[in-house]
Amino acid sequence: MSWLRLNPMLALLIGSMLLPACKKKEPETSGSIEAEPAAEQAEEDSVDDDKKAVAPEGTVAQVEEATVADDSEPAAEPIAVAPEGTTPVAAEAQQAGPPTGEAGLEGATIDESGMYIAADGRRQAVDSFGNPLFDVDGYPIWEALPAERAKQLFEEAMMLRKGVAGGDSDLMGAASRLNQALSLVPDFTEARFNLALVQLDQDLIRDAVQSLTKVLEERPEWKEAILSLAISHERSGDFTSATKIYTQGLDKEPENVDMLNGMARIYRKMGQPDIAEKKAKAILKIDSNSVDAYNTLGLSYLDMGELELARFVFLKAEKSVPGADQNSAIQANLGLVNYRFEGWSKDKREFEATDRFEKALVLNPSDLGAMVNLAHLKLINFDFEGARELLERAHRKMPANVPIQLNLAVARRGTGEYDGAEKLYNEIASAPGEYRADALVNLAILQGDFRKDYPTAIETYNEYISVMEESGSPVAEDDPVRGYIRSIEKILERAEKKRQRAADRKKRDEERAARRKAKEEAAAVEAAAAEAAAAEAAAAEAAAAEAAGGGAPADGQEGEPATGEEPAAGDSGMGEPTPTPDSAPEASTEADEAAGTDPNAGGAE
Repeated sequence: MSWLRLNPMLALLIGSMLLPACKKKEPETSGSIEAEPAAEQAEEDSVDDDKKAVAPEGTVAQVEEATVADDSEPAAEPIAVAPEGTTPVAAEAQQAGPPTGEAGLEGATIDESGMYIAADGRRQAVDSFGNPLFDVDGYPIWEALPAERAKQLFEEAMMLRKGVAGGDSDLMGAASRLNQALSLVPDFTEARFNLALVQLDQDLIRDAVQSLTKVLEERPEWKEAILSLAISHERSGDFTSATKIYTQGLDKEPENVDMLNGMARIYRKMGQPDIAEKKAKAILKIDSNSVDAYNTLGLSYLDMGELELARFVFLKAEKSVPGADQNSAIQANLGLVNYRFEGWSKDKREFEATDRFEKALVLNPSDLGAMVNLAHLKLINFDFEGARELLERAHRKMPANVPIQLNLAVARRGTGEYDGAEKLYNEIASAPGEYRADALVNLAILQGDFRKDYPTAIETYNEYISVMEESGSPVAEDDPVRGYIRSIEKILERAEKKRQRAADRKKRDEERAARRKAKEEAAAVEAAAAEAAAAEAAAAEAAAAEAAGGGAPADGQEGEPATGEEPAAGDSGMGEPTPTPDSAPEASTEADEAAGTDPNAGGAE
């Protein structure tokens, strides 16, 4: 299929994926769980509705708005810090290590199964077969207390979220360990807060909101949790709830830059870039080094079509704001501006955009905005392998993000993995949502153009039309989808005619074969009848000849001798001959005997 389908309701990039988390670190107190300071996380915004990841042959694979808006620090993974007070988990875990040696046996008891139980409640560890474990000195090896195990799981989760040895982050592994920690110690608030951050990383906004709500029930004044909850609502598109939280924060701290930046972003996302511009400028008066404010200001100009101003803002931040030159958000946003810069040719725009997106990924390999935008450029240039590698990474980071799934399905289809692409399309199409129609039209293209399953493709196209009508956007008669359905119907009609001609030809061949067989059978019957008639005629002729010859036997046959003929001497097969009156055999024989001659010896006749 040669046409490209665009949906003006969707944009290329991931929107509101990595919004600023909190950067201020609370004073650490004794007994708190060791953690790294939280840095503002990236917000990802988009180019505009015209820039979409549309794969060739009609595939729609757009990704929601997304560029990065980051704080002055490099994009570090937000990690919870212990707020005021000592966490019960950490305090208990840091009192004393596991009891060892003889001291560990002080106050220990033995249960009915012969297992040691330490004075602090630890049980003796066992192996996989249930046998008790002892150290080299013969003392029991003790199990860790729930608090100790929870702390260990928490630390493992932090490592997995950041990525081990510079590798990709393992968000599912991090979430699993944090959930295990909470099952051991339900009031482990730091674990729950970090679980919410991991859920935000995975684009599980609803789960993040629930986790943060529980955190704030326990610590209602925790600023990082308040800001993260506002960001979660902002990410979900619930701008009313987000605005309420930001406003409440500003009532307490009118010059809180994080809250002000949140409000500026919301104005821009609500289609009011002029107000967002003013808010961003006001923030820069408070904090001239706020990278988040620079990003919002530049993106506001981008939304208003002021590309020169947008590019100027990002370049100024890159050159003058400390740390901004190492900020992936600035690079990614410059890539967006370069992609749309009208003063350059298409090739130059794509080259300059690609350069900035690649720089952003060098600075932050997890920068989703740069990842997805670079994948888009590869898709429109038919580099499906390159696009797929980037989108598989993005999908692992945010498996629930539907726009990423759509783009990934395009890349998989382009590399020939039809089953993987079809699975993603079916998952999206089976659930209600704004991307259902896009998944259906792409699924129909896959079924028709690639799998050549035209009847199923028509069914899927008709389902797409129904979904569009239900949403209040009926498909026009001149829409490419309807044209494509008509073209498929013509293909099916031609195929049916071809099939019918083949069937008719087969039928004629079968009829010819049947007639040929019947003719051959008739000839065989006729030949058999002729042979039988010839045999019958021969028999009749023989009978007639016998009748005409007086009953004389045919040559070689036995029978009575003809009248006047005598049988040969010594012929024993005819019985005794009847003597004639002139013959006197007996006397003759006697005379021969008297003469001493043999009648059979010869002599005159």
